[in-house]
Amino acid sequence: MLIPGWLSLFVITVLFVRELFGIVFCLLFSGTLALSVWKLPNIVNDLLVKFLGTISCLYAIVDIKEDLIARTVATSDSSVIANMLHMPFLSVAIGVFWIILSVAALAGTSYLAFKSNKNDGGEVCE
Repeated sequence: MLIPGWLSLFVITVLFVRELFGIVFCLLFSGTLALSVWKLPNIVNDLLVKFLGTISCLYAIVDIKEDLIARTVATSDSSVIANMLHMPFLSVAIGVFWIILSVAALAGTSYLAFKSNKNDGGEVCE
Protein backbone atom coordinates (compact mmCIF):
# COMPACT_ATOMS: atom_id res chain seq x y z
CA MET A 1 0.00 0.00 0.00
CA LEU A 2 1.32 3.44 -0.94
CA ILE A 3 1.27 6.18 1.66
CA PRO A 4 -0.48 9.30 0.33
CA GLY A 5 1.82 12.28 -0.26
CA TRP A 6 -0.06 14.52 2.15
CA LEU A 7 0.28 11.94 4.93
CA SER A 8 3.99 11.54 4.25
CA LEU A 9 4.45 15.32 4.44
CA PHE A 10 2.53 15.41 7.72
CA VAL A 11 4.67 12.63 9.28
CA ILE A 12 7.95 14.18 8.08
CA THR A 13 6.84 17.55 9.47
CA VAL A 14 6.05 16.09 12.89
CA LEU A 15 9.32 14.15 13.03
CA PHE A 16 11.85 16.62 11.61
CA VAL A 17 10.64 20.23 11.38
CA ARG A 18 11.37 22.34 14.45
CA GLU A 19 10.74 25.95 13.34
CA LEU A 20 7.23 27.34 13.83
CA PHE A 21 6.96 28.67 10.26
CA GLY A 22 8.02 25.29 8.83
CA ILE A 23 5.55 23.41 11.00
CA VAL A 24 2.63 25.71 10.17
CA PHE A 25 3.46 25.79 6.44
CA CYS A 26 3.88 22.02 6.11
CA LEU A 27 0.75 21.21 8.09
CA LEU A 28 -1.33 23.68 6.06
CA PHE A 29 0.17 22.41 2.80
CA SER A 30 -0.40 18.75 3.69
CA GLY A 31 -3.98 19.60 4.71
CA THR A 32 -4.53 21.43 1.43
CA LEU A 33 -3.21 18.44 -0.53
CA ALA A 34 -5.47 16.09 1.42
CA LEU A 35 -8.51 18.27 0.72
CA SER A 36 -7.62 18.51 -2.97
CA VAL A 37 -7.59 14.71 -3.25
CA TRP A 38 -11.07 14.44 -1.81
CA LYS A 39 -12.74 17.56 -3.20
CA LEU A 40 -11.18 18.41 -6.58
CA PRO A 41 -11.59 16.60 -9.90
CA ASN A 42 -8.82 14.16 -10.93
CA ILE A 43 -7.73 16.45 -13.76
CA VAL A 44 -7.00 19.28 -11.29
CA ASN A 45 -5.06 16.94 -9.00
CA ASP A 46 -3.16 15.60 -12.01
CA LEU A 47 -2.16 19.12 -13.05
CA LEU A 48 -1.24 20.02 -9.46
CA VAL A 49 1.12 17.06 -9.14
CA LYS A 50 2.67 17.83 -12.54
CA PHE A 51 3.12 21.48 -11.54
CA LEU A 52 4.81 20.57 -8.24
CA GLY A 53 7.06 18.04 -9.99
CA THR A 54 8.06 20.52 -12.69
CA ILE A 55 8.88 23.22 -10.14
CA SER A 56 10.98 20.70 -8.20
CA CYS A 57 12.91 19.74 -11.34
CA LEU A 58 13.47 23.38 -12.30
CA TYR A 59 14.75 24.13 -8.81
CA ALA A 60 17.17 21.20 -9.09
CA ILE A 61 18.58 22.64 -12.32
CA VAL A 62 19.05 26.08 -10.74
CA ASP A 63 20.61 24.46 -7.66
CA ILE A 64 23.08 22.53 -9.82
CA LYS A 65 24.05 25.76 -11.57
CA GLU A 66 24.53 27.62 -8.29
CA ASP A 67 26.46 24.81 -6.60
CA LEU A 68 28.66 23.71 -9.46
CA ILE A 69 29.15 26.58 -11.88
CA ALA A 70 28.48 29.89 -10.11
CA ARG A 71 29.89 28.73 -6.77
CA THR A 72 31.83 31.00 -4.43
CA VAL A 73 33.52 28.22 -2.44
CA ALA A 74 36.56 26.32 -3.66
CA THR A 75 35.03 22.85 -3.53
CA SER A 76 31.86 21.32 -4.89
CA ASP A 77 30.70 17.85 -5.87
CA SER A 78 31.88 18.37 -9.42
CA SER A 79 35.32 19.61 -8.30
CA VAL A 80 35.69 16.58 -6.02
CA ILE A 81 34.81 14.25 -8.91
CA ALA A 82 37.18 16.12 -11.23
CA ASN A 83 39.98 15.78 -8.65
CA MET A 84 39.23 12.07 -8.24
CA LEU A 85 39.67 11.75 -12.00
CA HIS A 86 42.96 13.70 -11.67
CA MET A 87 41.54 16.31 -14.07
CA PRO A 88 40.63 19.35 -11.93
CA PHE A 89 40.03 21.44 -15.05
CA LEU A 90 36.88 19.37 -15.73
CA SER A 91 34.98 20.71 -12.71
CA VAL A 92 32.78 23.14 -14.66
CA ALA A 93 32.37 20.65 -17.52
CA ILE A 94 31.02 18.08 -15.07
CA GLY A 95 28.54 20.68 -13.74
CA VAL A 96 27.43 21.54 -17.27
CA PHE A 97 27.02 17.81 -18.02
CA TRP A 98 24.80 17.41 -14.94
CA ILE A 99 22.66 20.36 -16.05
CA ILE A 100 22.30 18.89 -19.56
CA LEU A 101 21.36 15.54 -18.04
CA SER A 102 18.81 17.22 -15.75
CA VAL A 103 17.24 19.21 -18.59
CA ALA A 104 17.02 16.04 -20.72
CA ALA A 105 15.38 14.16 -17.83
CA LEU A 106 12.92 17.04 -17.30
CA ALA A 107 12.09 17.13 -21.01
CA GLY A 108 11.58 13.36 -21.20
CA THR A 109 9.45 13.09 -18.10
CA SER A 110 7.45 16.19 -19.10
CA TYR A 111 6.72 14.64 -22.47
CA LEU A 112 5.49 11.44 -20.81
CA ALA A 113 3.54 13.27 -18.10
CA PHE A 114 1.75 15.72 -20.37
CA LYS A 115 0.81 13.26 -23.11
CA SER A 116 -2.94 13.05 -23.43
CA ASN A 117 -4.41 10.36 -21.21
CA LYS A 118 -7.80 9.09 -22.35
CA ASN A 119 -8.54 7.63 -18.90
CA ASP A 120 -8.48 11.05 -17.22
CA GLY A 121 -11.95 12.04 -16.26
CA GLY A 122 -13.32 14.96 -14.37
CA GLU A 123 -14.58 12.82 -11.50
CA VAL A 124 -13.75 13.46 -7.86
CA CYS A 125 -12.04 10.76 -5.76
CA GLU A 126 -14.31 9.30 -3.11
